[in-house]
Amino acid sequence: GSFDLSKQILVGWDAPATYGPKESIISTNSGGTYGALGGTYADLHLGSVIKRKDGTLLAIPFEVIDPSSSALTSYAFEYYTSANNGSTWTKSTNGLVTFPQGTWWMKFHRGMFQGGNGTLYAAGYGVYSADGTDWRSMLFQSTDNGINWTLHSTINPAGAAVAEPNTGYSEVTVAMCANGDMLAVYREGHI
Repeated sequence: GSFDLSKQILVGWDAPATYGPKESIISTNSGGTYGALGGTYADLHLGSVIKRKDGTLLAIPFEVIDPSSSALTSYAFEYYTSANNGSTWTKSTNGLVTFPQGTWWMKFHRGMFQGGNGTLYAAGYGVYSADGTDWRSMLFQSTDNGINWTLHSTINPAGAAVAEPNTGYSEVTVAMCANGDMLAVYREGHI
């Protein structure tokens, strides 16, 4: 058989500094070979990426949003867009995620998809100030192509029974199934 070797594949991973580097790589031949991303943001680590319905890519790094020692209801974050399938990226710093209550910190995690009405959904987790130190897994939504995000739902609340107390559930990823249902998968405790 023959294969289309013109497909471009972007791969990114994040890890705490103690586990290794954050890195993103690209293949322009359907995964035959991989190399470093080029352009201005060659060191961009792709936490969660989606090809939006308009054909552009949106990438949100897997970063702790923790700008202060106070619980806040909104946090600014940076995101990246690409109009040429990831060959080059544009950094934006006007992203905003808003919570229904004070939050100590949060991270966007793997899993971003676009619903039929154009709404973007992204997985994340964080700590509400009322939750003490327990994480909660959440699903965020954006109706403006990924600039502003609000809480869509709580996937798993803080304080749920877990094998490792005082951590809760974290690092959730979400996907939309063929039948339109949403699937969430998360890990419990530390690795």
